Amino acid sequence: MKPDRWDNLKAWLLSLGLHGALIAWLILSARLDVPEPVQPEAAPKIVQAKAVDEKLVQAEIERLKARDRAKLKQQQEAERKAREAEQKRRQEEERLKRLAREKERLERQRTQAEADRRRLLEEKRRLEEEKKKALEEKERLEQARKRELEEKARIEQEKRKAEEERRRLEAQKQKELEEKRRAEEEKRKAEEEKKRLEEEKRQAEEEKKRLEEEKRKAEEEKKRIEEEKRKAEEEKRRIEEEKRLAEEERKRIEEEKRRAEEEKKRLEEERRRAEEQRRKEALLSELEAEEQREREAEQRARDQRVIAQHLARIKRAVEQAFIYPDLEKGLSCTLRISMIPGGEVTSVEVVRSSGNDAFDRQAQRAVQKASPLPVPEDPRLFAQMREVEFVFEPGG
Repeated sequence: MKPDRWDNLKAWLLSLGLHGALIAWLILSARLDVPEPVQPEAAPKIVQAKAVDEKLVQAEIERLKARDRAKLKQQQEAERKAREAEQKRRQEEERLKRLAREKERLERQRTQAEADRRRLLEEKRRLEEEKKKALEEKERLEQARKRELEEKARIEQEKRKAEEERRRLEAQKQKELEEKRRAEEEKRKAEEEKKRLEEEKRQAEEEKKRLEEEKRKAEEEKKRIEEEKRKAEEEKRRIEEEKRLAEEERKRIEEEKRRAEEEKKRLEEERRRAEEQRRKEALLSELEAEEQREREAEQRARDQRVIAQHLARIKRAVEQAFIYPDLEKGLSCTLRISMIPGGEVTSVEVVRSSGNDAFDRQAQRAVQKASPLPVPEDPRLFAQMREVEFVFEPGG
């Protein structure tokens, strides 16, 4: 750089010498251009001189000096730009080398990550199989426990109904026994009354043979006895009718009991069929739910792939719009971006600062400059990307 400064100094001195010569020439020309005075015959001799405007000379000198200074400044600016270009070239070469090393490192990491991903997927499938088996076993145990509780409740219900039926039948039987004892008691009384009447009749016959004169009284007694006999017959018929009604009631109770048994069997069969239908429907519902979960999982996986692709495009768009001349190596910040359909940015927030406020502000400006950002056209997918967050690390 010293020879360059010497050349510049020589050029300046040469320019200064030329300017000095020009000024001297101008002064000399001014003197040479002065006309010789005309001497009148009668007038005295007058000497006239033409003065040089010193301001014009000084202005010309200053103009020449300013031009030299501008030329020198241009040369210095060119040298500075050449130095900066050389520095940028070396920085670019260093950056390309660093990118090559980073690419190699990322490739190794990608290979390792792919192997880890396959291993994790295999482990995930194994865990999902175990989880599925555990859930099926849990469901089976839960169904068994539920069936056991339902069966227990049903048995308790049937026991309670059977106990109520037994009590009712016991009360009915007790009532029938009371009726039967009453009927037997009345029958016994009727038999005794019959025997008594027959005994009285026999006595009346003997009394008739013995006491002819008391025939009238005997006839009256006979009528009384016959009336009592008629009443006894009526009582007997009444007892027999009650007995018949009791027998009919017993048959009716037995018929109701038989019908209750048949109804119980029918209800049991319907319950069994309903339970079988419920198990089939539950199994079908579980299969449909499992298929729906699988479809939803596949859809979520597809959505995540599409979202990841658009997020990578957003990062590239922001990096391309990012301008930061004196970028320090390793700077990064976490950005949170809110958008509307179409990708227009409504807000951008620095969630985690890089520690460099200028870098953070430039990162936010890059997001606004890259707007609208690439987002999915599907409203369902865009709803999941309305607000995104990622680490911004240009050149990383």
